[in-house]
Amino acid sequence: MSHILIAEDDEHIAKLVAFKLGKAGFQVQIAKDGQAALEFLPLRKWAVIILDVMMPHHDGFEILKQLRALAPLKETPVLMLTAKNFDKDRTHAADLGATFYLPKPFDPQELARVVAKLSRTPVGLAPDPEFAAIREEFINSLPERMKALSVLTAKLRTPEARETVSEFEFFCHKLAGTSVTFGLLSLAEIAGVLEEIVVAKPHADPFEIEKFAYYLATALKKTISKRVDEPKLLDDPILGTMKAFIS
Repeated sequence: MSHILIAEDDEHIAKLVAFKLGKAGFQVQIAKDGQAALEFLPLRKWAVIILDVMMPHHDGFEILKQLRALAPLKETPVLMLTAKNFDKDRTHAADLGATFYLPKPFDPQELARVVAKLSRTPVGLAPDPEFAAIREEFINSLPERMKALSVLTAKLRTPEARETVSEFEFFCHKLAGTSVTFGLLSLAEIAGVLEEIVVAKPHADPFEIEKFAYYLATALKKTISKRVDEPKLLDDPILGTMKAFIS
């Protein structure tokens, strides 16, 4: 049986990938962060290694660089699975030795086909009844993410506000990537725009970030209530204000 290592700190994305690849006949090991991934690397011969980019402790690029320095892993196929989809990210991954780059949102069927091709393993692919169940788990996790957003927003009023801005980038990146994978496109766009603001304006007034964070909190609340994508969220004028703030 072919063994797959996936480094992904979002438990719902990790579970979706593990379900799909497990049904396709692969044995999947999940590393919940960059440090765990580094610890798993030397433990066995991996058919394919799947790396997210933004993770705690070590990001996917750093892991890729380290694994390519290990003789047994120099030729192991590495698939980057990430919401970071700028040309510079793809180029950086290729320069470090990535074999394939699959941006989020992704089709689980396509992911399984790519892994099968990279591992040279013939597989039969069936429809995904688990997708709906894992999507429901993700929606059920949104109240906890809303609490985390509240904590981050409160920290913007403290002397550590500048450090909190980078935490906001990480939070929004993860929320956007997972939301779009599960079809919550409006929530994903709002989180993605807030991430862009933090990246483009790293020295922005924390109170401006706080104002936009309240809009993201509203989007989370409505998504939790409706349990489906809420396109009307994109009609709010504040989203236009957020986009204008980037330029």
